[in-house]
Amino acid sequence: MAVISFTGAQLEVDAAHDSSLKHLLPVLVTGSHGFRLLAVWTKEDAEQRAMYIGQAVLGVQRYAPFIAGDATVVGDFNSNQIWDRPDRQYRHAEMVELLEGRGLVSVYHHHYGEAQGAETRSTFYMYRKQERGFHIDYCFALKAWMPYLMFVQVGAYADWRHLSDHCPLVVEFDFETRSGPLHLLRWIRSRSERIDRDTPPVGAPRSRWM
Repeated sequence: MAVISFTGAQLEVDAAHDSSLKHLLPVLVTGSHGFRLLAVWTKEDAEQRAMYIGQAVLGVQRYAPFIAGDATVVGDFNSNQIWDRPDRQYRHAEMVELLEGRGLVSVYHHHYGEAQGAETRSTFYMYRKQERGFHIDYCFALKAWMPYLMFVQVGAYADWRHLSDHCPLVVEFDFETRSGPLHLLRWIRSRSERIDRDTPPVGAPRSRWM
């Protein structure tokens, strides 16, 4: 997992870091607009209760004080509401509810007006196959930030398939001028500008993966 700044903002791992939650990292971002960032990359784990979404739910609970106030929770959650089952100890919908209870909403879903589990743009292509697209990467940010939201985009499959099985979820806020994108975002935009033409709706069968 990496958290990288291209804007001169300073990054520092917060003292609240709990090494037992090895797939989550609390980061203090200081600069023109300081905030707290909880980076997420859920993975397989020998302890079944902490598989994928379980890690995210436990992390949100553990870092509740850290993500209070100006904060964002971002990363590869390897999760979607389509895989929720009543017999599972932890569920994607539970995590979304926990975050919304702290004033954090999914920026993608807010921007596109889509429901959890009904996404039309994939961020991950299993085995890099276009027909096996899923939405599993998220940026949750304060609902109070939404008036400053400038740009949301998911990278196009055709542009990214040779680089990764994931496509970037790009989110831009402008708390100062509400204008010009950052250099990194300009570069990603240039590679992702065909999103509406090249990226198909998420297709079935989804439930076979998890």
